Amino acid sequence: RALPQDYAATYHACELTETGRVATERLASLDGGWNVHVHAFNYYEPDLSFLEGSERVLFFTVHSIEQIPVLGRNLFDEMLRCTASCHGFHLEPFGWQDDPALLRQSERYRGAMGPFLRWKAKVARKLARQIDRICRTSLKRPFAGVDVRKRDLGRTERVSLNAAAWSRRQDYNTNGLPLLRSLQAEGLLTVEGVDVNTYGINPFTPTTLVAWASVQQA
Repeated sequence: RALPQDYAATYHACELTETGRVATERLASLDGGWNVHVHAFNYYEPDLSFLEGSERVLFFTVHSIEQIPVLGRNLFDEMLRCTASCHGFHLEPFGWQDDPALLRQSERYRGAMGPFLRWKAKVARKLARQIDRICRTSLKRPFAGVDVRKRDLGRTERVSLNAAAWSRRQDYNTNGLPLLRSLQAEGLLTVEGVDVNTYGINPFTPTTLVAWASVQQA
């Protein structure tokens, strides 16, 4: 609604599930002023051919990429291929990926040592549970790697530490931000801004704002 009234914007909603597409169409029908088109979409096989030749396209996601553990670069290749110029605006829990140490830790969990590390964490939780029962302590945490303390509120590095652990547990995205930066290094787009852990009522999935532009708009 912040756009000028005479601005003829076309909206495209991309959704994997049929129920999600039906819900989007019903919501769009409540306001006849929205020019909305709903498309079946799969992050692993992205098809944006319905945008072929379009100009001034804004790609917008909100905690959607988070569901893709390892995002392929073919998504951004398709965005850049089918549009004359475009911007991306993502509100995703990418903040912990801004920390090189946490990225290396994530890679270890996804690499050859991953099964052993996950088994080790499981054994540690089981042992802590037994000690808690016998000694009436509270060593066991909800999940490995998380240590939430009141004094950590507002400290980005602590929030990122917990978010990284939660990402491992839930198999959330691990490479969105590094992927965008690698595409920038190739000269395909420009990352215009990264606001780490800028918002979120859930300390395990804080929202980070990432904005980028195709080289035509950089």
